Amino acid sequence: MPALDQCHDNVVNALAKAGWTVADRQFGFKTPLNWLFIDIQATRVTNGAIEQILLVEVKCFADGGSTMSDLYTAIGQYLVYRTMLRELGKSLPLYLAIPTKAYYGVFQRLVPSLIDELKINVIVVDLGQERIELWRP
Repeated sequence: MPALDQCHDNVVNALAKAGWTVADRQFGFKTPLNWLFIDIQATRVTNGAIEQILLVEVKCFADGGSTMSDLYTAIGQYLVYRTMLRELGKSLPLYLAIPTKAYYGVFQRLVPSLIDELKINVIVVDLGQERIELWRP
């Protein structure tokens, strides 16, 4: 399995605070060429029944000097995963979890229409408070 981003635990804690239960393992699925792994599979249970399942790819945008490279990686990876899930008939919603600094920085200042144009589901996380600031389905 691939290494997890450095803010992975912050995102897991934020999801837990919002009532989600996070699986212990990455969500892996087989494609015609190889295995792909999405960082988080989370479920929300209501009245003893699973209400919702979602998948979350985490990107930290930690190094300010590599913002464009991080942006290319995050968007490309998200789009490949979303397309492969659809091709394989897996109808689980996929989200891209990013820190507030990246959302209000690179996403809103540099390419504000990117999320809407590409129909990317985003979870914006305050890493310091480990709190979800915004859901953009």
